[in-house]
Amino acid sequence: DNFRKSFIKGFSNSFKSSGGNISTATNWREQSKDANATVVAVDSPNGKTLLITVTHPNGQQMVSGLDAK
Repeated sequence: DNFRKSFIKGFSNSFKSSGGNISTATNWREQSKDANATVVAVDSPNGKTLLITVTHPNGQQMVSGLDAK
């Protein structure tokens, strides 16, 4: 749990320091969904798509993956 929190905090800090701003993210959508996970896609101004994987262990949502395409 500490690793996950540290990773997300580090990602957030890196995102902000590189000029990232969540308000510039567009076209939020559910890319895929099954019993174990949901993948959310969001487009960035640089033309890349960020894929956020959210798993559902024990009925709770947890970010388990980030990928840029």
